Amino acid sequence: ESHCILCFRENPVTYDDHEYGEWKYVGFTSYHYRTCTHINCFVEDQETHNRDGVFGEVGGPYYPQCTVCGKVFYD
Repeated sequence: ESHCILCFRENPVTYDDHEYGEWKYVGFTSYHYRTCTHINCFVEDQETHNRDGVFGEVGGPYYPQCTVCGKVFYD
């Protein structure tokens, strides 16, 4: 059996296609990501943020917001 050289886990089961979960983001990154939901599959899909959305309250300031993952840009 072959194993991962980093964590020594067995190779993941082979699937015809990845099934990704919801888009997520981490703090000060320029991208959002989603991971495959199959057991023992650690494949990650990444895309850069867009600023096509708008976030703000009525009468308050408005900020650009990523329409994919919801990250708000306060710059």
